[in-house]
Amino acid sequence: QDSSADPEDSASAVVPPPSLFCHCSGLTLHASRVTAMDKYEIVAQVGEGAYGVVYHVKCRVTDQRYALKCHRNYENGTMTDSTVRELSCLSALRGHPNIVETLDCFLHDGEIATLMPYLPLTLFEVIYQGRYHSGLLPITFIGRFSLEIADALAYMHGLNMIHRDLTPANVLLTADTLTVKVADMGLSRYAAKSMSSGLVTESYRAPELFDTKKEGIAQYTCAIDMWSLGVLIVDAMEATMTFHSKNFPTYKIIKETLGRDDHEDESIWNPMCVMPTLMRCTEVKRIALALLQYDPKRRLTARTLLDDTFRCDRVPPTIEPQATPLDPVGQRRCSGTPTADPRRESQCRTRPFPHTRVARSQRVRPVHPARAAGSWHTDYRTSRC
Repeated sequence: QDSSADPEDSASAVVPPPSLFCHCSGLTLHASRVTAMDKYEIVAQVGEGAYGVVYHVKCRVTDQRYALKCHRNYENGTMTDSTVRELSCLSALRGHPNIVETLDCFLHDGEIATLMPYLPLTLFEVIYQGRYHSGLLPITFIGRFSLEIADALAYMHGLNMIHRDLTPANVLLTADTLTVKVADMGLSRYAAKSMSSGLVTESYRAPELFDTKKEGIAQYTCAIDMWSLGVLIVDAMEATMTFHSKNFPTYKIIKETLGRDDHEDESIWNPMCVMPTLMRCTEVKRIALALLQYDPKRRLTARTLLDDTFRCDRVPPTIEPQATPLDPVGQRRCSGTPTADPRRESQCRTRPFPHTRVARSQRVRPVHPARAAGSWHTDYRTSRC
């Protein structure tokens, strides 16, 4: 809770009745629809968090599949601040193609329930679990999902709204075109002077959220979302959680790697050791490091990332020719494996970035469906998979 930061988030703040709130926020809730849950059959529980439970449901009439999120109430039966914030944000963001859509809102067992499209595939599975690819993501796909997330963030930030929990698990992908749908607005809110700091999942948390003068309270901006996007790009390139370790806290890894520029060649904190694949792909490195600026005022904004003048295509990116050393920091990571991968280097060398069609005989592995998508400098909205 942000009760110490803003009266808006106080547990004792006046919370409007469900019917009034949903009507004012654009999500109409009629008394006659209290039994709307009768139209749906629960197939399975797919997720549970501090603020609610998500179910996979099926319409009894059309057999269409949906995701149903039941928002938890306070012990006295009133809506939580998180529910109010999430419904308010979803209402304000309705209609954006890269933000999850709310299809319906009704009461179920005394709790607010929101109906959304069922999108079981998340960016977490694509990046880390290796379930849908051979362990290497096409660089064009990384560029495409990054631009789609940036488009959603640019819209949110334009409304002075911060997501505050941008992680791979909260980025959904459609099954047919792998289009991004940013989800889980439970921690999202309109920006204020002081807000809670311990919100974003630690591995994706910006450095300004760690270094706070007052415990639990910090002054930050929409730049924290851009840092999280930068971490997503790095993790997608390295196929591991780059800033997570069992031996070192996340803040130490960030501060030693990105908070200084006087690394020795043999240092385990040298970016060439921490994220070797990224550092050898010139164009992706340029984008990622602009997002991972330690100083939030120098960090790339979503609107600038979408600007064609930044994603210039005058010089194709190149991969530095030297051999990639084994990652001496690999053993400190949760996976326990080095991140340097010869296949990734071969892919970068064989198929330059931005996109260039490569002869079939020169391909290093089967074509991923997302290879046909646009690149950093191509408008992805006109180049779906």
